[in-house]
Amino acid sequence: MKKLFLGDNSSGSFALGLPNWFAHGLRATATLIGISAIASGLAVPALAADMPMPVKAPAPPIVWSWTEFYFGVHIGYAQGSTSWCTTLAVANCAADRISQDPYGIAAGGQFGYRYQISNLVIGAEYQLDGMAINQTSPSPADPNGTRYSAFNNLQSLTAQAGLAFDRTLFYGKGGWALTRVNYDAANTVTGLDVSTPFKWVDGWTVGGGLEYMLYTHVSIGVEYDYYRFNIGNYTNILNNAGGVVGCAFCSFGRSDVQSVIARLNVKLWPWGP
Repeated sequence: MKKLFLGDNSSGSFALGLPNWFAHGLRATATLIGISAIASGLAVPALAADMPMPVKAPAPPIVWSWTEFYFGVHIGYAQGSTSWCTTLAVANCAADRISQDPYGIAAGGQFGYRYQISNLVIGAEYQLDGMAINQTSPSPADPNGTRYSAFNNLQSLTAQAGLAFDRTLFYGKGGWALTRVNYDAANTVTGLDVSTPFKWVDGWTVGGGLEYMLYTHVSIGVEYDYYRFNIGNYTNILNNAGGVVGCAFCSFGRSDVQSVIARLNVKLWPWGP
């Protein structure tokens, strides 16, 4: 019986009493299975490392649109030009004629609406400059005389049209303009003086600019504006001594203002993606 179960090898190497050739075959098969399992275990991480990583879908492209209400601020340089004459010191108005070019800072704000159709952008805008530019010059006819001109509080209401190229806008504008003017003629020795109160005068304006979107709701730009005003004669005005100056401020030549400003605009809505 022992031989039947243990075979010739009494050490128990072949516990089932199998022939030696069969036992060696089983051992070789078991070895191959073990080697295959180890190789498979080593190959799995390598295959995982070679697999492509998932790719995140690209973000949708930003749509740059100029359509929306907007408000903003601006600051820049303004220069005016005006000419007139007075009979405060002489009978002939043309003898005491002055030309002046006041200049200074223009700063204020704007509010408007734009609508974009393909590359075409149209809109309307109200703009206010808290401008106060003035100039005092000597009189050409009165050795002791001074002549003064001032433009204040420049306003405009304009229509706009332009072309948009992605986030860049080129535009022109034109419309109605308004400002307050003040004129004064005086003699520094006698103290004689005639002056106009600040008076609103209207006119027209044209201009143009370039604007660039920093974000979908914020843009910066630069703009040039030309304003022309209709100023009539100031006649039969009392001077400070009670006398009547027949042509206190007359024969106005070209009276205009030019400005170059830097602008910052913010859309009311939407606030971007």
